Amino acid sequence: MAVITLVCGQCGGQVGLDDTREFGFCNHCGTKILIKQDIIHNTTNYNTQHTTNQVINKTIIGKEQNEAEDYIRNGNVFLSLGEDFSADKAFKEAIKLNPADYRGWLGLCLMREKGFGLYCQDYFHSVHSDTYLSEAEVDARNKESIEKKADSYFEKAIAVANDEQKAEIYAKAPATTARYKRKKAEQEKLHEEKQREEKAEQEKLHEEKQREEKAEQEKLHEEKQREEKFATLFEFKELNIGTTVLSIEKYTGTECCVTIPEKIGTKTVTIIGRKAFESSRDTIISVFIPENIRYVGDFAFQDCVKITSILLLDSISAVGAGAFLNWGKHQKIYVNKANSKKWDKNWDKNCKAKIFYR
Repeated sequence: MAVITLVCGQCGGQVGLDDTREFGFCNHCGTKILIKQDIIHNTTNYNTQHTTNQVINKTIIGKEQNEAEDYIRNGNVFLSLGEDFSADKAFKEAIKLNPADYRGWLGLCLMREKGFGLYCQDYFHSVHSDTYLSEAEVDARNKESIEKKADSYFEKAIAVANDEQKAEIYAKAPATTARYKRKKAEQEKLHEEKQREEKAEQEKLHEEKQREEKAEQEKLHEEKQREEKFATLFEFKELNIGTTVLSIEKYTGTECCVTIPEKIGTKTVTIIGRKAFESSRDTIISVFIPENIRYVGDFAFQDCVKITSILLLDSISAVGAGAFLNWGKHQKIYVNKANSKKWDKNWDKNCKAKIFYR
């Protein structure tokens, strides 16, 4: 066997081929090269000894357009010989011709899985020509990036493979398969955790919504109960002063401690009407007047001598004549001095209660 040197018709590179074979491959670009054999039998007589010589004339016929099958076969041959870059080119050419063939992607994956050390060292020697990196150093520095590339090609192979082909991929690339399955298990775990978190969040939001709805219902129920209660304690009259408001015309309850309501339904209570508490003057001992009250009518609290004290808030803009008629010295009234100047001049007529201005 002898090695003959030929020139590749595709890339122009020199190729060393075994002269006993009918074809070979360019280790630069992966091109298939066919060789024509012309065998000439010559018989020579040397002192009655007959020796038969074979003279083999080798001639390059030329380049053929390789199909994906040829490139995949070439790639596998180069991979087995440790020719990483030639294998890389062959598999990539196969993928260009037929990206749906899983073997091209698998070849690129296997290149990085089985030929990891050589591939890394050659690659980084070409990139860092002025720096020598040992295989151990390259492995340590670049294992993660090479594995990521292998994983990427592996996933593409799996994506285009059928079930039978997937089994072949798993068998041929055990290391990448193990990482793939770990990654898949981690993704499934993360997916399950995300689902649990989303479920827990939804349950939490649902519970919060239920609590809010319950609280709102309870609030509405309480308001309704208060309105129903107020409806039994007061007689109201609707007045239109730009908007519809309510005036307390009469207190009809028997409770000794009275709270003036803010609203009945959607209507605001703004007025305590004339002589509103006249009929309960012997019963009431305290009255709470909220900020919604704007006007206290004439004689509203006349003769309510059991009330110990009353606070008229700053929101009250008018108080009618005799509102506290006949109040005694033991009683107290707290008022805003500035506001009181705008009230009826007789608001404290015949009122002996102590008036505290603020």
